[in-house]
Amino acid sequence: MEGHPLLHHLQQPTLAYTWDPQLAPFDHVAGAGDQVAFSTALELRQALLRALAELDAARAAHQAELRRMESEAGRLDALVAYAAAERDELRRN
Repeated sequence: MEGHPLLHHLQQPTLAYTWDPQLAPFDHVAGAGDQVAFSTALELRQALLRALAELDAARAAHQAELRRMESEAGRLDALVAYAAAERDELRRN
């Protein structure tokens, strides 16, 4: 798993647009519901990196759970196949 590119410290993120801090709506929305105010671009970047790290951790946990479920499904499939083979053997006798 590679994770999000912004989490790689050696890679500099590139933006598809220019970001103008003068136009950013973060400072004047403090206290507006669930919105969080960021006073600097650095704070915004740090919050973004924390959110991306949390998302990557959740993704890894869900992938591990999926692998466990697939393994359990394979085990149950083998058990059903064994039971069906045993049933068929008993029917023949």
